[in-house]
Amino acid sequence: MRRIKPRGFFTQFSPEIGYSRTFLSSTTYIVDENNEVHINKLAGNDYLILSLGVGLGYDLEKTKNKPFAVFSKFNALMMYPYNSTLYLRSTIELGFIYKPKNFLRYNLKSKIKYK
Repeated sequence: MRRIKPRGFFTQFSPEIGYSRTFLSSTTYIVDENNEVHINKLAGNDYLILSLGVGLGYDLEKTKNKPFAVFSKFNALMMYPYNSTLYLRSTIELGFIYKPKNFLRYNLKSKIKYK
């Protein structure tokens, strides 16, 4: 969710859910129930990721008529299962947004109610 002020400043809040898959870089072996050894080519781990992010930015399209915006965002995320428990970490994003003209544009329909 993003709220843009008339002067171009904006705030954003983003609840997120995701999936992460890691792959081990070296050769990994599996021993089956018959004590036979096999190579596991896709060895790795699966994680569910939940995240909350808040950010601030400036949209140059509102004041300078340029198709750019810059922002910074802080995310707090949780990975599960991580060694049979939760793994909490934070990230900081610095970003640059380029908005080409007429790219995936949509028209907002708004209604004004007068009292």
